[in-house]
Amino acid sequence: MNKLSSYDRQSKFFLLIGDLFILLASVLLVYYLRLQNTDVGLVLSARGLWFIAFVHLGSLYIFGAYDVDAETRSIEMAGRVTVASLTAVLFVIFIHYFGGHDRTGLFGRGVLLGSLALNFVLSSLLRRYLLHSARRHLRGAEWLFLVSPVFSDKLQNDLQKNRFPGKYQFATETEFKKIESILSKDWQAIIVGLDRPTLNSQHQLTAALMQARFRGQRVLDLSSFYERQWMKVPIYFLDTDWFVMSEGFQIFHNPVGLKIKRLADLLLAIFLFLISWPLMLLTMLAIKMESAGPTVYKQIRTGKDGKKFTILKFRSMRVDAEKDGAKWASVGDSRITQVGHFIRKTRLDELPQLVNILRGEMSFIGPRPERPEFNIELEKQIPFYNLRHMVQPGLSGLAQILYPYGASLEDAVEKLQYELFYIKNHSLLMDMSIALKTIRVVLFGRGR
Repeated sequence: MNKLSSYDRQSKFFLLIGDLFILLASVLLVYYLRLQNTDVGLVLSARGLWFIAFVHLGSLYIFGAYDVDAETRSIEMAGRVTVASLTAVLFVIFIHYFGGHDRTGLFGRGVLLGSLALNFVLSSLLRRYLLHSARRHLRGAEWLFLVSPVFSDKLQNDLQKNRFPGKYQFATETEFKKIESILSKDWQAIIVGLDRPTLNSQHQLTAALMQARFRGQRVLDLSSFYERQWMKVPIYFLDTDWFVMSEGFQIFHNPVGLKIKRLADLLLAIFLFLISWPLMLLTMLAIKMESAGPTVYKQIRTGKDGKKFTILKFRSMRVDAEKDGAKWASVGDSRITQVGHFIRKTRLDELPQLVNILRGEMSFIGPRPERPEFNIELEKQIPFYNLRHMVQPGLSGLAQILYPYGASLEDAVEKLQYELFYIKNHSLLMDMSIALKTIRVVLFGRGR
């Protein structure tokens, strides 16, 4: 799972700036060594330099080279940087030599390949340093949790399940009488997860927390901790007051942003349809050759504001897959065909949903639409589940890239926590980030 603490956010920003600086320095150095030219302004003004930078940084992002956390293995990160660098080199070479236009300006083959090779070495060393720093920082950090007993079991389960890297201590209500001495320690952060009646009744605790904060100690509520650490919100901790008073949810107050999102959906759907129709025809042919029946599967799903619509997918299961009624797909589901396994892994089965996006029934990014018969049961068992229907459903979403595919009540709860984070913190930049990480899922066949 992703560890998106504030330290990780700073590391990502530092890494992005570092990559840009390293790339520019590599180009300048190789350009000088090869041509003995010290005209920095000439190089920095070359039209191809910033094109190369965009391609290189974008490739690093797509292949996960910015996901630096305490649990990333060095060899795994080296693999990501290698694949990203090779992809960027091949793409730039293709555009330069076969695209019909010289987009790299001053840079011939020697400068281009030499600078990208030097950049690869320096970028790998930078990540090695950051990985070491992240492990040292997070594993040595100590966290204090002031949590009501009703929440503590679920919190400890999440800490263990997500392999939380820091050291932590729980303070029980019986220890609140000596809270001043507990708070005097230098904690990485103090996490407060107390129900409102308990917090209001503990005057000594609230006064001590206020003093700790004034001393520069970081104090977070449990929801903020989840958002920073795992990009989700803890459903078990939320009440209606939280939705009324919590910051965020700008998606409901930003009509201009929603129009831009819709325009981007239309343009991208048209573009993808134009370039992917041969692949769609091949997929339809493969489905038809393996088994009789329709190639495109139609199914009723729940959309924005609870409205029903017909979703389109390439059929990945046997024709009689639901002869015994609707049920979730599962790992190793015997109903999935051989072609179905492949198109699910590569997300090719989702391509017909470009039509749903063009119709305005879906967006590229948003909560995945669920079947009405499942929604009825999930709304009965999961608090606030219906909130996911307040935004446009998506072809991909935050839960799809951060949570492995699952089909159970527990999985539905986990996915809803990511979806509520998305709704609360939505931005066009977040949509772009999810879209790029979805590309990674497709490229590495990590679909369900």
